[in-house]
Amino acid sequence: MKPKPLLIAGILTLLGIVGFPHATRWVQSLAAQKQALDQTPRLLAEVGDVSKNNNLDNLKAQQQRLQSNIQLLEAIPNLPLMGYPQAQEQLKQLRPLAEKLNQRISEESDISKNLQKAVDLDNQALEIANNPPHPEERLKNAADKWGQAIRLLEKIPAQSPNYAQAQQGLKALRPKKAQVDQWLVREKQSVRKMETVLTTAKTVANNTKDKFPLEMADLLNAATQWSRIVLLLREIPGNTTVSEDASKFLPIAQRNLQSAKSAIANLKNCKAAQAELPGICSDEVALLVEDFPVDAFTAEEDISIASADIPVVPAVTTASNISSSPVVQRYRESRLRRYPKAPPPVMTSSAGGGSVEVKGHTRSDGTFVRSHTRSSPSRSSGFGWSRSSGGG
Repeated sequence: MKPKPLLIAGILTLLGIVGFPHATRWVQSLAAQKQALDQTPRLLAEVGDVSKNNNLDNLKAQQQRLQSNIQLLEAIPNLPLMGYPQAQEQLKQLRPLAEKLNQRISEESDISKNLQKAVDLDNQALEIANNPPHPEERLKNAADKWGQAIRLLEKIPAQSPNYAQAQQGLKALRPKKAQVDQWLVREKQSVRKMETVLTTAKTVANNTKDKFPLEMADLLNAATQWSRIVLLLREIPGNTTVSEDASKFLPIAQRNLQSAKSAIANLKNCKAAQAELPGICSDEVALLVEDFPVDAFTAEEDISIASADIPVVPAVTTASNISSSPVVQRYRESRLRRYPKAPPPVMTSSAGGGSVEVKGHTRSDGTFVRSHTRSSPSRSSGFGWSRSSGGG
């Protein structure tokens, strides 16, 4: 008897044993398994080289069809005429392909996540760096976020479908990172100069303000240091957290320098006129010193050092002396009240536009802003908002 009649006879026998409904399901299962055997060559040709398939949606669709076909082949029983040997041979081809496909999907999924993370980091950095000047800590935070975003984009391979957007992002982010790095260097240098100015000015003022009588050495030292202060203040550029104070302090420092020069001239003239009694000239010389109008100078300080015990300010002030100075510490606190380390906190946001709710906060000019809702900035090609981040 031929195989086909035998199969038909077997099916009829089965129908009599297990009943028609169960047998129908079994026949349908056999048909699906037979279809899986026929479909395997088409799947192998369709999937082909996994590394050349860059569309994540297509990869996931192929993965679903491949897994479904593998499950059907695995269910084929080891019985005569059921195609079991053929199913096992096909499984040897499909299982490694499925593993490669899963790995490829995982890689592309990670790339997509890194791309979105880079976009999020860019938006965070823009919110931090927007509308400078900002203190060093805030600028460094923005620079770090842009650096992280750039490193994520640089890892996206050329064969990825996200490569073009990654390259576009790099073109947008690298200039931003370079700009904020420049701001950071400028801020560091400017703050360093301002803190040197404050420390030097306070010490020189203490050396001369209450000392009586004043000697020529005192006046010459005061003139030298006030001249140095004037130079440092002139070197502080605009758009830093100390630029506004530098512009206010400069005319005061210039008046103090002129006062020291006038006192030197008066002492010289007096000694020339009183050649026989030069000692009385020091008693008649006064040096008017004007303090800078900042919290660091107007607040009561924990300094109780006699003027005779205060050393002459050296030509180079050490970083440790500057950072430990009470004047500098108070000035830092005052500056951070005007220029916070972080932007106003955002309570909620919408992913695709809409509005964001901003908590109440105090601006750098002392104005309190109540909690309010503002529109979300619009995106520009996935990287960066359409509004400017400021700068100069």
